[in-house]
Amino acid sequence: CAAFGVYLQAGAGVPKDEKRAAVLFDFACHKGVDWACVSLGDFLKRESANPEDVDRAASLFAKACEAGFGPACERMDHEPRETGCGS
Repeated sequence: CAAFGVYLQAGAGVPKDEKRAAVLFDFACHKGVDWACVSLGDFLKRESANPEDVDRAASLFAKACEAGFGPACERMDHEPRETGCGS
C-alpha cells in the first residue's frame, strides 16, 4: 500500500492525492516500512504549519533512522545505525 501512496503523491497513473498518500504512508509506517515513515514525515513538514505535525515528522525520521534507514538520518543530520538495512 505504501507503493500506491507514491503513485498518489506523484499523480502517476492516478489522480494526484497527497492526503490519501499520507494515510497510506502512515499505515505502512506503523507496519514497519521505514521509507513510508520518511515519506509521511516529508509530507507533514511540507504541508502543515502545525508545530505538532512538525514534531511528529521529526519523530518519524528518528524512528526510521533508528532502524538504520539512511535517508531518515540525513533529514535529522545523523548517521544511520549499523544494525539496519541502510538506504
